[in-house]
Amino acid sequence: MDDSAARPTYDALAAEFMVKAATVTNHLGAMRRRFRLLLLARIREVAITEQEFRDEALTVSGIEA
Repeated sequence: MDDSAARPTYDALAAEFMVKAATVTNHLGAMRRRFRLLLLARIREVAITEQEFRDEALTVSGIEA
């Protein structure tokens, strides 16, 4: 499914929110990092061993923890 037409570009978001495209990029990067931290914290809560945590982190998100 190609939903690229439905997704706005960084330039379009910047224009909509009256900021520079770099600001959009920076905010999205910060949110991705925050999401990564929250995801890893949740996986750590439910994993029993360190190895299980590492395996699950890699499986779920491709993140080497």
